[in-house]
Amino acid sequence: MRKCESSKPKILAFRKKLYVTALVLSFSISPFVITGVAGTDSMDKSTIEYQQYAGFILQKQGMINILKPIQYLSTHTPKVIEVIRPTDLIMGQGLVDMHVLSSFLLSHNPKVKKAEAMELAKIYVEEANVEGVNYEIAFSQMCLETGFLKFGGDVDPSQNNFCGLGVTGGGVKGHSFIDKQTGVRAHIQHLKAYASTQKLKTSLVDQRFHFVKRGCIERVDELTGKWATDKRYGNKINYLLKRLYDHRQQVSTPNS
Repeated sequence: MRKCESSKPKILAFRKKLYVTALVLSFSISPFVITGVAGTDSMDKSTIEYQQYAGFILQKQGMINILKPIQYLSTHTPKVIEVIRPTDLIMGQGLVDMHVLSSFLLSHNPKVKKAEAMELAKIYVEEANVEGVNYEIAFSQMCLETGFLKFGGDVDPSQNNFCGLGVTGGGVKGHSFIDKQTGVRAHIQHLKAYASTQKLKTSLVDQRFHFVKRGCIERVDELTGKWATDKRYGNKINYLLKRLYDHRQQVSTPNS
């Protein structure tokens, strides 16, 4: 009687080993083994018979429902969804396409010509990349300062002043620049003055560059109280930056 009782654990252990062996084997053979179907034609008879048996054991133990997801993943490539989140660091690389910048501007001011919007977006990308400034932040700030090129404040469109440089209120016009390229360059240089201590890589055109304590801030919200007295200034730029990324999901670009 004791011999019979002592043999039960051995039988259970043997079954357990067989079960584990079959499970491990299922991960290394064709997914067809799970359904009890033989493998490839190149296998010999003994291998095929063992795989069929292993597949039968797995099906017998109810493992088929557990292994189905594994079989699915082995035969299907998951779709990769690109997720890009905006950053509030002034120094850095922009990620959205210049076509998105142009489209974002036009969506808020359809009176702007498409060629003009694209030209300005292209200049911002190029000038910002040279100095290591995030052009998405600079472009969003331009949209805030100019009201999406509607202006209407102290600055006139002819000044090519896209960020309110030298504007103090009370009708003070601020600085003027010879063309769009120079105006955007001054904007980028002024941002770099605040957010970096590195030397400029382009010739200095920002007339207020030396009035800034170099590298005193890092993030957009820190522009509040420094670039402008508006207590929500940084928040407004961050809001537009988020809107820019939302707009990116709505438009298709040549590079997407």
